[in-house]
Amino acid sequence: MVKPLQNTGFSFRWPATGWLIWLTGSYLGLKLITLGLVLITLGTAGLNYLTTGDWQTSWHTPLVGWTMLTVVIWLYWNYRIKGKKPTSDTRIDTDVLKYFSFHGRHIFWRALNLATQNHATYLGSHHLLAALHSNLGYRLTLARLELEEVDVVNAVANDGDIFYDVLTSALALGVAEHSRISWEDLLRGIIKHSPGLSQLLAKDKISVAEALSVVEWSKRNWYYRPAAVRSGLMYELLSPKRNINKAWSARPTPVLDRFSQNLTELARIGTLASARVRQQEADEAVRILSRGEQNSAILIGEPGVGKTSVVGDIALKILDNQIPSLKDYKLVALNVGAMLGAQVSFEKLFSQATREAAGAGNVILFIGNIGQLTKAKTSEGFDLSGILLSALEESGLQMIATASPKDYKKYVEDKEELKRFFTAVHIDELDEARALLVLEDKSRSIEGRHGVLVTLSAIKAAITNSVKFIHDSRLPDKAVDLLDEAGVEAARQGAKRVQASHVEAVMSSRTNVPVGALTASEKDKLKNLAAAIQEKFIGQDEAVTGVVDALKRARLGVAKGNRPIGTFLFLGPTGVGKTELAKRLAENYFGNEADMIRLDMSEYQTRESAYRIFGAPAVSGDVALGGGVLTEAVRKTPFAVVLLDEVEKAHPDILNVFLQVLDEGRMTDNLGNTIDFTNTIIIATSNAQARFIQDAVRSQMAYDVMRDKLIEMLIAESFPPEFINRFDGVLVFKPLTPAELAEVAKIKIKGLVEHIKREKNITLHVTDDAVAKLAELGYDPAFGARPLERVIRERIETNLANQILANDNLDEVTITSKDLSDE
Repeated sequence: MVKPLQNTGFSFRWPATGWLIWLTGSYLGLKLITLGLVLITLGTAGLNYLTTGDWQTSWHTPLVGWTMLTVVIWLYWNYRIKGKKPTSDTRIDTDVLKYFSFHGRHIFWRALNLATQNHATYLGSHHLLAALHSNLGYRLTLARLELEEVDVVNAVANDGDIFYDVLTSALALGVAEHSRISWEDLLRGIIKHSPGLSQLLAKDKISVAEALSVVEWSKRNWYYRPAAVRSGLMYELLSPKRNINKAWSARPTPVLDRFSQNLTELARIGTLASARVRQQEADEAVRILSRGEQNSAILIGEPGVGKTSVVGDIALKILDNQIPSLKDYKLVALNVGAMLGAQVSFEKLFSQATREAAGAGNVILFIGNIGQLTKAKTSEGFDLSGILLSALEESGLQMIATASPKDYKKYVEDKEELKRFFTAVHIDELDEARALLVLEDKSRSIEGRHGVLVTLSAIKAAITNSVKFIHDSRLPDKAVDLLDEAGVEAARQGAKRVQASHVEAVMSSRTNVPVGALTASEKDKLKNLAAAIQEKFIGQDEAVTGVVDALKRARLGVAKGNRPIGTFLFLGPTGVGKTELAKRLAENYFGNEADMIRLDMSEYQTRESAYRIFGAPAVSGDVALGGGVLTEAVRKTPFAVVLLDEVEKAHPDILNVFLQVLDEGRMTDNLGNTIDFTNTIIIATSNAQARFIQDAVRSQMAYDVMRDKLIEMLIAESFPPEFINRFDGVLVFKPLTPAELAEVAKIKIKGLVEHIKREKNITLHVTDDAVAKLAELGYDPAFGARPLERVIRERIETNLANQILANDNLDEVTITSKDLSDE
């Protein structure tokens, strides 16, 4: 049957679906018949040999000829059904189907059949998508992208005539990858050229490049087969053992075998994966190892950047004979931990193992974190770096080592006699795009362990959140760890997919920082935050509005993420509510009044006192004794209010350190840890120029004018201008009026009543006239609300204590204004 396709300009001869079923069945039947004939022929020949004793005569039967003919037919049919691989000269014509794989032709024929059933005048990409439904790789791709199949088909249905572009793109991919055109090529062609699908992906913040990567990711996972473990008598007899190469010329290495792990054997059984994003670094290391002299390499990079993955890739290249000069070599990782736990002295074992590795002739020794080894000394003071140097110098030991930049500089580069044996290969931290490819490769093991499917959104969330919140390790390791924990979380919840929400839940649990989309309860909390604070906080509306707005901007993702949530300088006389507002903010949004890190800056008036805040530098050895008060508190509670009380009393050098924190949201402590302040609100309070504020309020000076003049006075007398300018807002707290103080008195009495009921089970009543009397007695314009607290202690709490002493069965107390008089 010939079906004209208007959008291609040529015709395809295509069979009915029933013919496809017959084709598949006949191919399978022919395969089974061929296998059966081969087994029967071998069995018959064996019986004839046992009967006649003549091996040649036993094969002279007609069955052998039929078997050979069947095998030839099956091989030819197998060749034809697989299709040809396209070349650069291949063009789209009526014979293009012969360049499709069997799966690809099956999909194409199904698409043609669907187009005919729907009376379509052209073959559209939506027909191809509908035909792809039966393909596991396609369904896996949609699951990873978290897309519904019906939405994808509908998005592509109105694209118009893009079929020719899709087919051209699929052919180009087949040529470039030297493979037959299959489902993944057709799907990638649709993703590249479909405007509707691009819009659908954009709604979920997925780029076309990311979608194409997911197709490749699904293909790798679907077709992945671990390397077969070779075994059997012939393999044991013919294959070299341990370090013996094919020339049977290498020496045995008993100590090394006991305290090492053969990485080439791990590569053989499929345990190691290729570090495809590190090919440039792996090739550089291979060139070093292939030299005749100075052929030891050291990989330098921060922990977690993937140094060990490069070593694994080298093992794979050796196994695959991609390095002619290292043919029949093996890469062996030394197990230093096992040596330390052995009964024999460590230096003796280490010396013997390095000598054996050097003398074997086909061993490359791998030592991770060599800086820790070269600086080590035994209990008897024996320097291990001397053993290593001796093996490199005298025995011709060939090595791969890893080290952090700091350890390399201190323990290798500064030792000229050791440095000359190593050539450095620098391994930088991966960017987010390449880290995504690594996590796609790592997802297979995560899925296998937890029985879940990893989605693209989960990988992107793992990378984004690890970069934002985890600063003590590097990509890709920190993102892999986060994704692995999210797999555990998804499995515990009974979910089939690991999604971004699982990653965000793990991140929130780790840091106590709300991560991800706002929940309904959190939206309500943000909307009502100002009102909730003002239930227990009177006046200072400008300050309340400023801090609440900053929190909304940060939580909704409007503000830049490289600064703290908000930074404020609260100015005003004592007792007007500067510290109280910080407490109420911590209580109503951060969860608890205890989630406030408070430093009394009057305790840090000398330059040396800065060490108490940020940690003292090391005075001996390699590591300082401990972190600082502030840095350790923020590291443990990164989502909190940081209150710097009476900041004007701190030493100027301490204020200079805070410039970086206010501007960049992070700092490095004395231990080398990056402390993240981007999830804190930093509030500094100051009583400076309190007299000016009181005079300005009495003269009814406008708030903005008062604030601007106050800032000018502070810059001239108290703070450097760069310190003032780092704050998001400079907020002036006005002295409390008598009416406001009366409201404060009501709040404090309410808190006291609740406390007495909870602790003593006594119902306390304070009449309205008593509250008014308290406000009158506690009012002092110079000290704000602080005298009120003293009055409450003296006049109410003392009265209540006396009544409890006088009456053992007291259950109710009423305080009136008469009880507050001095008489």
